[in-house]
Amino acid sequence: MQLVKEISVIELASGLRTSAPYAYNRLYNPRRLNVPIKPRMQFLKLSFLFALVCTTLFVIGQDESRETVEDRLQPFGNLCMQGEDCGTVAPVTVSVSRSGIEVYNAHCFACHATGVSEAPLVGAEEWQVRLNEKGAETLLANTRAGFNVVMPAMGTCMNCTDAELQAAIDYLVNGE
Repeated sequence: MQLVKEISVIELASGLRTSAPYAYNRLYNPRRLNVPIKPRMQFLKLSFLFALVCTTLFVIGQDESRETVEDRLQPFGNLCMQGEDCGTVAPVTVSVSRSGIEVYNAHCFACHATGVSEAPLVGAEEWQVRLNEKGAETLLANTRAGFNVVMPAMGTCMNCTDAELQAAIDYLVNGE
């Protein structure tokens, strides 16, 4: 092992001795640390002990009774099976009937406004021919079940009533 002559900090700072081995040995030698290994280990042990004590005190400080915990763990709502007394709440029914133009604008316009896949346009003469040949009931049945492969069932309006579908058909036939 090569011994390197030690120099003082004053010599190093003043630039009197600036050769690489001297500077490296003085600044980066791990054996020249100011703090020995034993005190560093003691510091780590004390830090861990401090963290453990703080965690324990935090957990002990959470003073909750068993009833409080059980109240927090209760289900959000109650399950009521059909046939049981469920209280006074009545089922909500909404019966808002849409007009033919509302149904058309929501579900039918994509094909019947542009004639996609030979779909008849609004107010076209082709509607009168179909109505005379097949009748209004057949047009409604075809609208409900779908027609050929091109017309989807219910005209994509799965929540429409028969009256709403008939109003949409009347709008398509008459254009009003």
